[in-house]
Amino acid sequence: MKKKCILTALLAGLMVCLPTPSKAASPVRIWVKGNFVKSDVAPYVDQQRTMVPLRLVSENLGKKVIWTPEDPNRIVISNGKEGKDYQSIVMTIDKTRVVIQLQGGEKHLVLDHAPQLRQNRTFVPLRHVAELFGEKVSWDQDKQVAIVGEGYSMGQDKGKEVVSSKDLLPYLYDQKMAQASLAEKIAYEKAMGKKSSPDFPGHTNKDVEVALAWLSYHAAGRFNDFSIKPRALDLLKEGKLSYSVTAPGTELGARTKPGDLTYPRRYTGLYNDDCMACMVHFDYYPNFDGSIDTFRFPLHDYFVTREGTLSTYQEIFNNPVRVPLGDFSKAEIQEILNRVDGDLNIQDRTEPY
Repeated sequence: MKKKCILTALLAGLMVCLPTPSKAASPVRIWVKGNFVKSDVAPYVDQQRTMVPLRLVSENLGKKVIWTPEDPNRIVISNGKEGKDYQSIVMTIDKTRVVIQLQGGEKHLVLDHAPQLRQNRTFVPLRHVAELFGEKVSWDQDKQVAIVGEGYSMGQDKGKEVVSSKDLLPYLYDQKMAQASLAEKIAYEKAMGKKSSPDFPGHTNKDVEVALAWLSYHAAGRFNDFSIKPRALDLLKEGKLSYSVTAPGTELGARTKPGDLTYPRRYTGLYNDDCMACMVHFDYYPNFDGSIDTFRFPLHDYFVTREGTLSTYQEIFNNPVRVPLGDFSKAEIQEILNRVDGDLNIQDRTEPY
């Protein structure tokens, strides 16, 4: 009887839903434990539930997704822990039945919203998944923000004018250029990047693009690994953010031979001058659809063999991480621009890093 009461109470808690945003409202934003997170596929609201891509939940809540090849509709989200703290949620696309697996047993629940397949992505109800893993979920009605975890202030964006990346740099959303040849893309990117920004006097469009790329990469949680903590942006206070552009065809890798491996595209590389071993860095190129393909290249490949260098870089080239450009306040963008090193401007480098 006690177990039944516990399950009933849990289910009742899950029935509390996020309010449905009006059609005229801004798109739903997701805030998880200190950061706004972005996905290349936008969250949506269905039956008063905020549905988010499965990857967004797993990556930003530190969970592991286990796929079952023989049953592609079966979803297992695990906290990856061993022993008594282990927990996983077993869900099925279009099914409301959920199994909560714990060390030494399992529990069953029937939810009021099932995972869905949309745009070739698996979407899950954010509140259900977050709360089953013990996370607090709330809602900022004014700003249309779904909040996971503690520390969010309802007034934290007050007074900050959020500007759309599409309004700042419309050329990064030029779908016609997305289908153009590499030569056309390079010429177009150079021409647009050299223009002065009408929104940030004294800076070029390329400077603003770099700032947006840095902020978007951080907002997507890409700095939250073992060496880059969420405080990565604070490190900018210690020095300048430098960037350069590497031309396609440039030889890549100190231990490679001429012709082994070259940059297949024109890459913008960003790094913090004063960070230890320049660990806070990444490279990217625009897709001209409002997203960038990002890469984390090792900066010191002379520690490995020539074969290892070729294998490592080829793997990175073949598996870029796509990050959507986010919308930020002018103050946030200006903070990055204040630290952008303009000495390198946007001239193509003819030698590798």
